[in-house]
Amino acid sequence: TYSLLSPSTLKSFSKINEDSLEPEGNKESNDEIYSTLIGTMVHRLMEMMIMSKDKLSKENIIDNILSEYQTNEFIEYTYIFKTKLNNVYDVIHNGGYPQINGAKQDILNDLLNASELYSEVPFTYKEDNTIINGIIDLIYKKDDKLHIIDWKTNKSDKDLANHYKEQLNAYIKAVQQITNEKVEDALIYHIKL
Repeated sequence: TYSLLSPSTLKSFSKINEDSLEPEGNKESNDEIYSTLIGTMVHRLMEMMIMSKDKLSKENIIDNILSEYQTNEFIEYTYIFKTKLNNVYDVIHNGGYPQINGAKQDILNDLLNASELYSEVPFTYKEDNTIINGIIDLIYKKDDKLHIIDWKTNKSDKDLANHYKEQLNAYIKAVQQITNEKVEDALIYHIKL
């Protein structure tokens, strides 16, 4: 028999309260659904900017994302979604978000100069009697070194690297098994919403 795990379910010891990393409110609340939806939209924004080598207009990207992800339950949030996506786009294009974990703040410039880019990469690997599968937000190669980026839109950037340590380690193992190449680093890039 095998256990099937997703890296996002792997836990690390953290000195911070895990509730501070999650949306506030009841698990069934609109607040959590809203947080998940805006996080997904931001992931898609980053993917579209990067994979197009930043050749799509801001309006085109944001309109596409809103039409792709907007739901009737959140129609009243359209203006908020659009405002937040515009803000993320502008910040990324103007030097990025300050990072406290070693990730480059100006991530867009770094990625536009990468020799290889892979976004939303599915993987599966076996470790002992466990099959681990998931999706890596971004893998890129620059100066012959592989790097992994995991976009996070948590409310706080405090201790994210420690909180997601096991998830990032699983990503490293997956990429190294698949490519037979050393991964230079796997880092969280925190996008402050």
